[in-house]
Amino acid sequence: MQVSVETTQGLGRRVTITIAADSIETAVKSELVNVAKKVRIDGFRKGKVPMNIVAQRYGASVRQDVLGDLMSRNFIDAIIKEKINPAGAPTYVPGRIQAG
Repeated sequence: MQVSVETTQGLGRRVTITIAADSIETAVKSELVNVAKKVRIDGFRKGKVPMNIVAQRYGASVRQDVLGDLMSRNFIDAIIKEKINPAGAPTYVPGRIQAG
Protein backbone atom coordinates (compact mmCIF):
# COMPACT_ATOMS: atom_id res chain seq x y z
CA MET A 1 0.00 0.00 0.00
CA GLN A 2 1.33 3.40 -0.99
CA VAL A 3 -0.04 6.58 0.56
CA SER A 4 0.36 10.18 -0.57
CA VAL A 5 -1.20 13.20 1.14
CA GLU A 6 -1.87 16.52 -0.61
CA THR A 7 -3.10 19.68 1.08
CA THR A 8 -6.10 21.26 -0.64
CA GLN A 9 -8.01 24.36 0.48
CA GLY A 10 -8.09 25.15 4.20
CA LEU A 11 -8.29 22.01 6.28
CA GLY A 12 -8.84 19.80 3.23
CA ARG A 13 -6.51 16.93 2.47
CA ARG A 14 -6.46 14.56 -0.45
CA VAL A 15 -5.21 11.12 0.51
CA THR A 16 -4.28 8.91 -2.42
CA ILE A 17 -3.95 5.23 -1.60
CA THR A 18 -2.53 2.70 -4.04
CA ILE A 19 -3.29 -0.95 -3.34
CA ALA A 20 -1.48 -3.79 -5.09
CA ALA A 21 -3.62 -5.65 -7.62
CA ASP A 22 -2.62 -9.04 -6.23
CA SER A 23 -3.96 -8.17 -2.78
CA ILE A 24 -7.26 -7.10 -4.35
CA GLU A 25 -7.50 -10.30 -6.38
CA THR A 26 -6.65 -12.41 -3.33
CA ALA A 27 -9.40 -10.71 -1.31
CA VAL A 28 -11.92 -11.12 -4.16
CA LYS A 29 -11.13 -14.83 -4.55
CA SER A 30 -11.39 -15.36 -0.80
CA GLU A 31 -14.77 -13.65 -0.68
CA LEU A 32 -16.00 -15.65 -3.70
CA VAL A 33 -15.09 -18.85 -1.84
CA ASN A 34 -17.17 -17.64 1.13
CA VAL A 35 -20.09 -16.81 -1.17
CA ALA A 36 -19.81 -20.21 -2.89
CA LYS A 37 -20.24 -21.96 0.47
CA LYS A 38 -23.51 -20.12 1.16
CA VAL A 39 -25.14 -19.64 -2.23
CA ARG A 40 -27.92 -21.84 -3.51
CA ILE A 41 -28.40 -22.11 -7.28
CA ASP A 42 -30.86 -24.43 -9.00
CA GLY A 43 -29.20 -27.61 -10.19
CA PHE A 44 -26.50 -27.58 -7.51
CA ARG A 45 -26.41 -28.52 -3.87
CA LYS A 46 -25.73 -25.78 -1.37
CA GLY A 47 -21.99 -25.17 -1.23
CA LYS A 48 -21.30 -27.24 -4.35
CA VAL A 49 -21.71 -24.57 -7.03
CA PRO A 50 -18.66 -24.39 -9.36
CA MET A 51 -16.48 -21.35 -8.77
CA ASN A 52 -16.78 -20.12 -12.36
CA ILE A 53 -20.58 -19.92 -12.03
CA VAL A 54 -20.29 -18.11 -8.68
CA ALA A 55 -17.80 -15.66 -10.21
CA GLN A 56 -20.04 -15.13 -13.23
CA ARG A 57 -23.15 -14.39 -11.16
CA TYR A 58 -21.70 -12.65 -8.13
CA GLY A 59 -18.24 -11.49 -9.24
CA ALA A 60 -19.08 -7.83 -9.89
CA SER A 61 -20.93 -7.28 -6.62
CA VAL A 62 -18.28 -9.16 -4.63
CA ARG A 63 -15.56 -7.03 -6.24
CA GLN A 64 -17.44 -3.83 -5.33
CA ASP A 65 -17.87 -5.01 -1.73
CA VAL A 66 -14.21 -5.96 -1.45
CA LEU A 67 -13.03 -2.67 -2.95
CA GLY A 68 -15.25 -0.70 -0.58
CA ASP A 69 -13.95 -2.66 2.39
CA LEU A 70 -10.32 -2.27 1.29
CA MET A 71 -10.79 1.48 0.72
CA SER A 72 -12.23 2.08 4.17
CA ARG A 73 -9.72 -0.18 5.95
CA ASN A 74 -6.71 1.26 4.14
CA PHE A 75 -8.01 4.81 4.64
CA ILE A 76 -8.10 4.27 8.39
CA ASP A 77 -4.59 2.81 8.32
CA ALA A 78 -3.38 5.75 6.20
CA ILE A 79 -4.76 8.49 8.46
CA ILE A 80 -3.26 6.77 11.50
CA LYS A 81 0.10 6.39 9.74
CA GLU A 82 0.13 9.99 8.47
CA LYS A 83 -1.22 11.34 11.80
CA ILE A 84 -4.21 13.08 10.20
CA ASN A 85 -7.18 13.98 12.39
CA PRO A 86 -10.27 14.15 10.14
CA ALA A 87 -12.60 17.06 10.85
CA GLY A 88 -15.49 15.43 8.97
CA ALA A 89 -16.57 12.35 7.10
CA PRO A 90 -14.32 11.33 4.20
CA THR A 91 -15.45 11.31 0.60
CA TYR A 92 -14.23 8.28 -1.34
CA VAL A 93 -13.48 8.77 -5.01
CA PRO A 94 -12.34 5.50 -6.59
CA GLY A 95 -9.55 6.00 -9.08
CA ARG A 96 -8.62 3.87 -12.02
CA ILE A 97 -8.23 0.16 -11.57
CA GLN A 98 -5.43 -1.39 -13.55
CA ALA A 99 -4.80 -5.08 -13.93
CA GLY A 100 -1.33 -6.21 -12.89
